[in-house]
Amino acid sequence: MRSSCQKSCEVVPVCKDSLYDPWKGLATADGTKLFSVMYPGAYDAAEQHFRRDPAMGTYYVEGQQMRGAPWLHLSSLGIGTYLGDADDATDVQVATAVVASVHKGWNCIDTASNYRSGRGELAVGYALRSIFTANVGISRDMLFISTKAGFIADDIADNLLLKTEKYGGISKGDIVGGNCIHPNCLKSSLSRSLAAMHILGIDILYLHNAEESQRAQLGDKAFMDRLKTAFEWLEKARSQSRIQAYGMATWDCFRKPVEEGGLQLQKVVQLAESVGGKNHGFRYVQLPINAGMTEAWEQRYQTVEVDGTAQQLTFMRAAARLGVGVFASAALREGALLQDSSLEAKLEGMEEFRGIQGYGARLLQISRSTPYLSAALIGHKKAGHVLQNLELTTHNPFSNETFSRVASLLRQATAAV
Repeated sequence: MRSSCQKSCEVVPVCKDSLYDPWKGLATADGTKLFSVMYPGAYDAAEQHFRRDPAMGTYYVEGQQMRGAPWLHLSSLGIGTYLGDADDATDVQVATAVVASVHKGWNCIDTASNYRSGRGELAVGYALRSIFTANVGISRDMLFISTKAGFIADDIADNLLLKTEKYGGISKGDIVGGNCIHPNCLKSSLSRSLAAMHILGIDILYLHNAEESQRAQLGDKAFMDRLKTAFEWLEKARSQSRIQAYGMATWDCFRKPVEEGGLQLQKVVQLAESVGGKNHGFRYVQLPINAGMTEAWEQRYQTVEVDGTAQQLTFMRAAARLGVGVFASAALREGALLQDSSLEAKLEGMEEFRGIQGYGARLLQISRSTPYLSAALIGHKKAGHVLQNLELTTHNPFSNETFSRVASLLRQATAAV
């Protein structure tokens, strides 16, 4: 890994490749559609492996409003880059897994500024270089790349605190629980992320667990004020094509009721509308969705006004109604579900999973089949796990009817325990 270069992020030296200019562009409707139909790795993909992105139009829910650009075509499975040691060997594993996944027809790549102490983004950058320089027909506009900002790196924090807000820095009060969504922090974090991946634009920049880190300490009003200020900066970054959209990467704020501290998605969307108008850039949420964390599809915790009437909806239904795409994280609950031998036996006995080999792949099939989902993310690295998960590309996600039946069987089995 290169150790220094010009201060392209205006914070600290970062890596810069002297042989290649950064790759330009963002995911486009034409590029993602071309990837879904002509790239050799997609030839064997099941017919419904690719989906038209629900954040872009009216495909899923009657009455949902068209939001800006034409449809993106996204793979129902995407690669995450969260877990693993911060070492060279893991970098190689992650980069290799990203390359293998893209070549097999996965065009969603997710990372974050703090994954593996910043090495997650660097590994994605290595993979992208391999993909784009291999002359196999894959271009930047075919891939949908997301990262996250919020958990501020120590060197960036130190630099911005020294500057103070008057000189483009921040104050100590802007960092809550190690998390900062001040515009100056977001600017520095995004610059470093782009440099690490050697690209000029990100398709989604998520605010990373901002609610979970800050809301309880700040209170609702102060947190929403900070969120609005962040959205204002994100809209500016969007107008400069540094990002295509923004969102919130969350853990539990959308998986619990209001009385337990849950957040209402419509209020966040309305906040974005107050900043960016009807065609605002708040288009995505990431949250855990798996066989053990079923709130997003099962619990009606979200209140959404539909034609002047308040309706209680599941998070997935509310997101679709509000034009927000959803990415599922923690498909294996960070490996915890793999230790559940009882659940493994239940899935083994279900007819719906016939032909899907491996317990991990069956769990991933549940997450990716969630109604209204954009894609399910999986952070595979080991060759055997990568190959097993990639084989799932040849299977269609469950239909809504089959998913409902599987969810019901899981509920019955859990209730019987």
